[in-house]
Amino acid sequence: MNPLRLLPILALVLLIGLIPAAAQVDGIIAVAWSPDGRHIAVSGTNGLLQIRDPNNQLIRDFPDLTTDIMSVDWSPDSTQIVSGGDDGKVIVWDAYTASYLGELTGFDAYIRQVAWSPDGTRIAATGTALFPRRTLIVWSSLSHEQIALQNVGDAFGVDWSPDSSKVVVGKVPGYVSVYTAGLGPPLVDFSVDFGVIPVAWSRDSSRIALGASKPDATVNKVEVRDANTGTLVATYTGHTDYITAIAFSPDGQYLASASVDGTLRVWSLATGQQIASYARPPLLTTSIAWSPDGSQIAYADDTGAVQVVSPPVPPRSPTQIAQFIQADSVLPLFRLDWNPTHDLIAISDGTASVRIVDANTQAVLNELPAFPFAVTALRWSDDGTRLAVAGEWSMQIWDRPWDSQSAALSLSLQVPMQLTMLKIQSIDWNGSLNQILVNASARVFIWDSLSGQLLRTIDPNDTPIESAAWSPDGTKLAWGNATGYVAVENLMTMEIGTQDVFNYEAALDLEWSPDGSQFAVGTSGKFVEFFSGSGRVLGTSGPALESATQILCLDWHPTANLLAVGNAGGAIEIWDTENRVLVTQWVIGTPVTSIAWSRDGQDIAYNVGNTLSVAPSPVVTAPSPISP
Repeated sequence: MNPLRLLPILALVLLIGLIPAAAQVDGIIAVAWSPDGRHIAVSGTNGLLQIRDPNNQLIRDFPDLTTDIMSVDWSPDSTQIVSGGDDGKVIVWDAYTASYLGELTGFDAYIRQVAWSPDGTRIAATGTALFPRRTLIVWSSLSHEQIALQNVGDAFGVDWSPDSSKVVVGKVPGYVSVYTAGLGPPLVDFSVDFGVIPVAWSRDSSRIALGASKPDATVNKVEVRDANTGTLVATYTGHTDYITAIAFSPDGQYLASASVDGTLRVWSLATGQQIASYARPPLLTTSIAWSPDGSQIAYADDTGAVQVVSPPVPPRSPTQIAQFIQADSVLPLFRLDWNPTHDLIAISDGTASVRIVDANTQAVLNELPAFPFAVTALRWSDDGTRLAVAGEWSMQIWDRPWDSQSAALSLSLQVPMQLTMLKIQSIDWNGSLNQILVNASARVFIWDSLSGQLLRTIDPNDTPIESAAWSPDGTKLAWGNATGYVAVENLMTMEIGTQDVFNYEAALDLEWSPDGSQFAVGTSGKFVEFFSGSGRVLGTSGPALESATQILCLDWHPTANLLAVGNAGGAIEIWDTENRVLVTQWVIGTPVTSIAWSRDGQDIAYNVGNTLSVAPSPVVTAPSPISP
């Protein structure tokens, strides 16, 4: 089967006679880099579906496939892949075991492209279904049921907006359309001089890139359009044959394009200049994918090999997003939290101010009205739609706080007055039970997050509780106290297990792993203690720096076995949580009081004094969760 079946310029039948004989070779059709940066999924002719490492070494083979696999994409958590074949089958696979998880039905002929939404909830695909006629389908990635289906014309490329609310579709006759995830009439619809094959959405949502070629491939161009209006922003030329793939770099500063002419080209969006070209003629280049850190590009050719190159782009550097003036305080009280479903960061400098920052554009979207207290804790809800802000003995819950027009205060809660000797230290949500807790006055208070009713108070009587958090599934509650005791309560059986492990070191922060299998506790000493979900001690991280003091903040990587740690000695450390070894560290110079990974794990936010900084996720060498 010819990989150039991917290129239905005007109509599939017109390709006969247009494809050079040298290109008619079996090979790789599509590549996709895993969001955690560890692996590359590869699909191609004769049932080729594999997971490889960036050195092109085979990690996992998906057996018993015979059809040509036209497209492949990863789930945002890097645990599953979705493939689309020329037999019309869209299949979801377990990336760890190569197990079949389910088929997404609706097409009866070949699939052109599949795309997993950034929030992980939906999968879109373009393809062919004749009875009834439809060319774009959206499914739930959880239930595998169809959500929306529509005939949008001769569609080929498809990509999701970063907020997962819209899809863009490139159409062979020369149109690009933007639809809501529920489809219906296009929100934006614009024409292009030639047939459009690939499309891509920039990470800041502002631009759409496309590749367009004349039917005879005499003119081929890359265009960048305004995503809201379709207005032409820039045009790049240089390819001499059909453009097959296009992709923005993760930071949105560069654009890569691939072509049947055997070249991969990289363009600077700031200057409009081509900064690199990689040629392998007479081989055809069919697909490209940036590594999550933006330092490498993987591209496929028709020999079955995956090439990985490092374009001459400068390394991403920490970005100051907002500057605050610290109120009278010896230790900075900067607090931040990254929204779990949107690229938004909530920040406060410990005064009465909270701002919502767009992590992509660096714009302050909204500043909430001044709070009647100095902010000491803030936390997004599990679904990313609400923000809890607390200080002293009060807490407020805001709905859609990023929207200056519709942000609304939905609840105001207060710790019982007789127990207000200490201030609120931390907050955590339990989305499955609609509950929220605060750790304050050395106790834990649990409210109904919808009604505001106080449901429970955990009071150890003897030793103050320093930190507390729910497991991700909401079935367990863990807390640590000032003398080194950690307790885990099973909310189903109400059983509690306790460990004395810190030699009287206070448990200053407690965070569960995303899968709920373990949790980490940062101490007033120089180490982090790891526990199983039942409270069993798993191991300890030793001090990485002689100057390190108490651990002030922790955050787990969303998909990899990594823990980010900030301490009062002014250092950030990244730990391999499987082997309890230090992966990397860097010195900030001021106490790191708050730290958070981005929802895709590509960036990390932290404070430098009272400045919010967002830096690319450091290069790591922790073992991969997927092993041969």
